Amino acid sequence: MSNKEPLVSVMCQVFNHAPLLEDCLRGFINQKVNFPFEVLIHDDASTDNSQEIIRKYEQEYPHIFKSILQVENQYSQGKKIWASIQFPRAQGKYIALCEGDDYWTDPNKLQKQVDFMEAHPDYSMCFHNAMMTWTDGYKKDEVFAHIEDRQYSIVELYRRCYIPTASMFMRTSVVKDSLYTSNVYNPKVIYGDIFMCLVAASLGKVWGMHDNMSVYRKHPGGMIYRQSLDRQLKEVYMDAEFKKFFPDEELGKMIKQVSFWRSFEGYIYSKYYGYKDYIPGFKACLKKNFAWKHTTRIPLILWKWLTHLNKYKENR
Repeated sequence: MSNKEPLVSVMCQVFNHAPLLEDCLRGFINQKVNFPFEVLIHDDASTDNSQEIIRKYEQEYPHIFKSILQVENQYSQGKKIWASIQFPRAQGKYIALCEGDDYWTDPNKLQKQVDFMEAHPDYSMCFHNAMMTWTDGYKKDEVFAHIEDRQYSIVELYRRCYIPTASMFMRTSVVKDSLYTSNVYNPKVIYGDIFMCLVAASLGKVWGMHDNMSVYRKHPGGMIYRQSLDRQLKEVYMDAEFKKFFPDEELGKMIKQVSFWRSFEGYIYSKYYGYKDYIPGFKACLKKNFAWKHTTRIPLILWKWLTHLNKYKENR
């Protein structure tokens, strides 16, 4: 590796990832590239031995790894780690993401993405497929999504959420754009990665790669309906923000449709469980996004939801 400025800045977030972290860090050093890159690690005051592992790799590969090892947890203080701490450190023309519990499996991943982006200056981002694995073995490993080698529209990226975080590769200019930087602390933007993808798609084209080049780890966790409804109402409010940010006509239509069904589901579940404090919010969003074309599907979907709710109630 040369002492030249890095072409790619790899962002790695770590918090209590010790049992999984070495897979992630080895995925970085195993990359076969013809350009310099840096790995910017942020450990958010882990209470396990994550920081010891990071120090070991930084000592062995000082030309690659540059770490910030926090003493106090920044996320709990309301900090946006990527936007306020990590992205300002980037020296590269491109940014790649990989959280400490995921890892890259293809040693040519970075080279493939750099080659594509260098050959296609009209593209602001590219991504690839991944394997999804449950850390507790709850399900068998499966492919993250059906991703093809083609351009993806802003509507597809919003509707389907195709993109595994560890596959995201974008021009650094995306996270320096005023639309992104001015909304880092917008309380209605609850999914920063989705927002980042939409910003990228509004600034240029986005390319998907069929190649499976990383592993996305899912962790066990039960559903708590009050928390789920709270998140769902926030998603509806976020949809309204996206409509303001991105004037694409087709995206606006899709957002209105998704918001209607999110609001309808939230309203039914709130009524069923007696969470009266959520009902006014969902009801207002329902009225705002109502369209007569939805009415034909309401009986069937309502029956499916009520069937699911009754089964869940019986098995609790």
